Amino acid sequence: MKKLYLILSIACLLFACKKETGPVMPETTDFIKSLNQTAYDENAGVTLQLKVFPYQHDTEVSVDWGDGKTDKVQFKPKEITADAIFTFSHKYAKNGTYKISFRAVNAVTSNSLETEVNITNKVPEPKADFSYEVLENGKVRFKNLSPEAGLKYYWNDTKTQNRSRLANPEFIYERNDSYPVFLTVEDKYGQKTTITKNVSITNAVTKETASFKGTILNEQYSFSEDGNECRTMLSETDPLSTKILNTIVLNVAGKKIEMTLNGMFHVLGSANPDFSINERVEKFRQYLVPGIKKIGVQTHDQWNASVKYENNGGTVIKQFTEVPDAQIEITDVKEIEQPALFDGLYKQAFWVTFKLKADFKQLGKIDGTLKIRYLVYRMD
Repeated sequence: MKKLYLILSIACLLFACKKETGPVMPETTDFIKSLNQTAYDENAGVTLQLKVFPYQHDTEVSVDWGDGKTDKVQFKPKEITADAIFTFSHKYAKNGTYKISFRAVNAVTSNSLETEVNITNKVPEPKADFSYEVLENGKVRFKNLSPEAGLKYYWNDTKTQNRSRLANPEFIYERNDSYPVFLTVEDKYGQKTTITKNVSITNAVTKETASFKGTILNEQYSFSEDGNECRTMLSETDPLSTKILNTIVLNVAGKKIEMTLNGMFHVLGSANPDFSINERVEKFRQYLVPGIKKIGVQTHDQWNASVKYENNGGTVIKQFTEVPDAQIEITDVKEIEQPALFDGLYKQAFWVTFKLKADFKQLGKIDGTLKIRYLVYRMD
């Protein structure tokens, strides 16, 4: 009997001394512990904080904001500590009372929490409006009529590269036509409103136009900026671009062709962001000179050209760099002074004539003369 008692005592002692090797889980099976805080932000914003129990499992928290919008966030075990507080933010489109639902799901638990918020501080979207006056020689003076103060302004039209961020800009149009002008206003909350008005120009003074004459993929073309067949674009369309782009577009008889010339010389971009306007004009003078150009995309003394068109299979883009014997030659350069078409544009411009040749074999050849204008512009 004493021997049996001794064996049981030893067994009980060993069991009592055995260490727990698995993770220590909380007593509750819930993940969401409580709503820690609700804060109302400017312009219909709300921020909520959740307290949670620690878990050794990936956990997904989904939020239904009560306005048709939802969010899902994944949390890793290292984020789910005993003192963790998770923050969720949202903006509502209008005032009202909204029921917000949180739901947490992981491998061992699933639980929910609901709360209600009352939004009363929604700021109305800004109002966009403007008037305009057509002056002499295609000049148009615009007047912003938006009543709110402290707005940002973005002006542009879809037929030219005219653009401005001034409150009351002036544009010059070089061809008689009707132009849809857009004004977008933005308030400090990032809310934007846009209005469009058609501006009819009948007194424009046209001096020169861009043009192309020759073969594009075995079809003969002869078109210019008269009408809407062809258009020039700004030499720098992106303030961070390191390339000088110019594009013509043909869009007649249901056919659209875009041809782009790309010179790799720096004028505006991250590499040289502080060029003065005179230094930038000198860059144009340095690289826009007659002669056959190197074709490539690696160094600043190389050029490329491309043609983009639509066919039954979708959009096709062919690069001159694909053709070993392609040729880009500048045959004529004319530097001119012209009125600034819009603010930010410099008075110097360059009319450049190119001879383009490339044989894309089965697709056909490009062989023609392109005349296009390079505008000097800096986006501040």
